[in-house]
Amino acid sequence: MQRLTIFGLVGVGATTIHLIIAQIVLLINGNPLISSSFGFLPAFVFSYLGHRHFTFGDATRGSITRFLIISMVGFLVSLLFLTKLQSLPSWIGLTISIGIIPLWSYFMSRIWVFKFDRS
Repeated sequence: MQRLTIFGLVGVGATTIHLIIAQIVLLINGNPLISSSFGFLPAFVFSYLGHRHFTFGDATRGSITRFLIISMVGFLVSLLFLTKLQSLPSWIGLTISIGIIPLWSYFMSRIWVFKFDRS
């Protein structure tokens, strides 16, 4: 339960970073796909470092590459959702599409990206 709580805190931080940057860029350029892309990179860095050092506490060789893969897949799925939510106001579609990433990220991080104690 502690690992899930820490994951949640790191995830809330990363999601908040992604949303804030994406919403700022959205105000500037009006394109939610571009806006979400700008928010992704800093959120990715925050998320990897947080999960690497606090949530899972250890990393196997290649964990950054595996984390990038699962993050990119999650991001691409969120962009797909974003294109399907275009009938909503841009800021709502952006918020929903970014919010779907955490469950995928936790599951894949736990089973594939990071080494962890199974006890």
